[in-house]
Amino acid sequence: MFSEFLVCACITLGTTVSGNIQAVMPKAGASLFLPVGSNYVAMSVPMELDGVVTGDLEDIVPLDEEPVDESANEPVKKHREKEVKKPKKKEVKDRVVKSFKIPNGVGKCNSITKHYMPYHLVTNKTAPQYYFLRNDKATTDKKTGIRMNDGRYCIAVGSYYTSKIGTKINLVMENGNKVKCVLGDQKADRDTIVNHSQATDGSIVEMIVDYKYFRKTTKQYPEELSGRVLRLDIVE
Repeated sequence: MFSEFLVCACITLGTTVSGNIQAVMPKAGASLFLPVGSNYVAMSVPMELDGVVTGDLEDIVPLDEEPVDESANEPVKKHREKEVKKPKKKEVKDRVVKSFKIPNGVGKCNSITKHYMPYHLVTNKTAPQYYFLRNDKATTDKKTGIRMNDGRYCIAVGSYYTSKIGTKINLVMENGNKVKCVLGDQKADRDTIVNHSQATDGSIVEMIVDYKYFRKTTKQYPEELSGRVLRLDIVE
């Protein structure tokens, strides 16, 4: 006879209810059958509990316990998340060891012209450049067709600037770019002029390319290489 108001959650004296359960409560003195396991236990209701009580089984909280405020843990969670994040690596700036100003317009000097040579023409296996252009750090930028080593464009310049293969060189351009390069080959002294600083046509830099990807046109060069070279910096 109590099937109309038996609650689907165990509601006992000394508890509060909130949530979505809805049940009609009996009057004082009546018996309330509460489900305990597979049995029902009769309990006398000592006070007036007319009306509708709502709640969820999970939301029934004893009065002697404080409700847990989950939001209180949020700052702790966020703090822990921040601790887990790895710090960003700072970019190491190149240190200029020696700097050369390019005398554009003086004599034949014209750094706008940048010739190219295929790296496979370096065939002397005893030469350091042969290994450098083929070691495990050497790759080809498929978009530009330029040979690279450790993320830098491989170039050839006259011995006036440096003759050590693998020397890092930054080209400071008139367009404001700083192009990171590395000496991948040496221009022969017999093919240079003005203390071996320029090619016979006045050009300064020669790009080392890969004919597998390079279409034999300087239009394929990256935009950062356009214009004159104002300065050539030896860096480390």
